[in-house]
Amino acid sequence: MLFVVRCSGAEVRSSSGNPCLATGKLVMETTPEDDDDDDAAAAPAGRYANYFAVGYNAVEFLLDCGQCYGDSASARVHTRIVTSPIYAQALFAALGKSLSEYERAFGSIPEQ
Repeated sequence: MLFVVRCSGAEVRSSSGNPCLATGKLVMETTPEDDDDDDAAAAPAGRYANYFAVGYNAVEFLLDCGQCYGDSASARVHTRIVTSPIYAQALFAALGKSLSEYERAFGSIPEQ
């Protein structure tokens, strides 16, 4: 199952070119995964991550994703997501909903 977060309302671009929500609200939709995607070139490449770091300032959230193995004190960050607080909140809600559904289907996730 895939959750898609989109905004309903006017979308405008900031001076830096990033989309930002002017009016309206965020809507979370459930979308079936499409295995018959003929446009595979447009699909983003998946990257495994077991390391996450979150930072924020007054206007944005930053989520670094990477890999860390063994006793290494450092992680190799391969992706940084920069988003507004409203979309960070939508991501949090989508992840929470997905985790709840996962645990209903497969059982509790053990604490580390």
